[in-house]
Amino acid sequence: MPQSSRPENLLAAILGSTDDGILGFALDGSIQTWSTGAERLYGYSSEEITGQPVSRLLPLYEVPAYEHLLESAKCGEIPCHQVTERLHKNGSKVRLALKRVAIRNAAGEITGILESGQTLSWITGGTAAETQLRLLMQQMPLILWTTDMNLRITSNWGAGLQSTKIKPGEFVGRTIYEYLKCQDP
Repeated sequence: MPQSSRPENLLAAILGSTDDGILGFALDGSIQTWSTGAERLYGYSSEEITGQPVSRLLPLYEVPAYEHLLESAKCGEIPCHQVTERLHKNGSKVRLALKRVAIRNAAGEITGILESGQTLSWITGGTAAETQLRLLMQQMPLILWTTDMNLRITSNWGAGLQSTKIKPGEFVGRTIYEYLKCQDP
C-alpha cells in the first residue's frame, strides 16, 4: 500500500481537518484519539489529554450515564446519539450533540468508542420549563409538533426526526390535514 494511503495517514488527515470534536476512547475510559476540533472544543491539546480518562471531561451528574455507556458497549450496545454537557479545560460547560460509533478489532469485538461532538447553542428565551422540555425532546426518539387553534402546524421537532427525511420546522404553516393527506378535514 502506498505510504500516503495508509489507514493511519487517512485517520490523521480526518482528525486534523474536521471542526467536530472527535475523540476515541477504550472501554476502560482512557482517551486514545483526539482531533484538532476536540482541542478547540474542550481546550486540551492532544498531548495533555491522550491517555487520560474521559471522565475528566464530564460534569459529576453525567458520570453515571457515562459508566452505563461503557458497560453497554462491553455488551455490544452503543447509543448512537445524545445531547449532553461536557467540561472545557477552563471549567465552563459545553453543550454538545454527540454521535458515537463502535471501534472494532479484526474479530469484530468492540474495543472502544469513537465520539463526534458538535457544540449546540444554549436555547435563549422562553421559560425554564420550555427550555427543559426542548432539551428532553432532543434526546427522546420521537417527533413533536404544535398547532394553533386551526390545526395549522406551528412547530415540529424532536430526536425522531433524525431517522426521517423531515427537517425541524419543515411542516410549519401546513395544516394537520395537509400533513396526513386527508381529503376531508
